[in-house]
This record gives sequence, C-alpha cells and structure tokens, in this order.
Amino acid sequence: MTTPQHEHADAAASEAAQPTDAGTKKRTKKRSTLDLPIEMNRELRRWCTRAALEADVNAVPMNTLMQVLLELLLDGEPKSEPLRDEELQDRLHRAVLRGVIRVQDAGRDS
Repeated sequence: MTTPQHEHADAAASEAAQPTDAGTKKRTKKRSTLDLPIEMNRELRRWCTRAALEADVNAVPMNTLMQVLLELLLDGEPKSEPLRDEELQDRLHRAVLRGVIRVQDAGRDS
C-alpha cells in the first residue's frame, strides 16, 4: 500500500529526474538541518579543523563532511578510488543501523 508521503516522494524524485530544456537533469539541493548534541558538534568541528590542516586547505565545512559521509553511506566508494572492502562496508552498514535504532529508542524514552 502506498501512503501519501510515498506518493509525494516518488513524484518529487520523478520530477527531479526529468530532463530540462538543455537535456540535462535538473540539479537542485534540499537543505536539511541536523540537530546535534553540543559535544558532538564540537567534536565534528575539531575533526573538520584537523582535516583542513591535513588536506592543506583553509577549511573543511561541516556540510561538505556530511555530504561526503552520506554519499559514502548511500553509494559506497567511488570506482576510481576503491577502498572498498566488503567486510568494512557491511560493518559500517550494521553500525549505522544500530545507531539509528539507538537514537530512535532514546527518543521514545524521553
């Protein structure tokens, strides 16, 4: 059974995939807000600062970090730079699922 939310998501995905006049896919971005605990936010900012130093760039914005992490989660490693290890991908997938369940359980308890 398809819910109205699924129908809306399917319609939005279909619309986003429609070619534009130039024959290319329409590229749009959707802003998402992520509410983090204060300490996690601090740790991520520190990580971004260290990563910028290691990469010898001015900054690694948190939104860039999150986008890369989500791409890795959804798409895996790019074929041009395979670090792909099936066991690692499986472990990452299971760890993310455990984290999702933990966060949902914590939400129910509060």
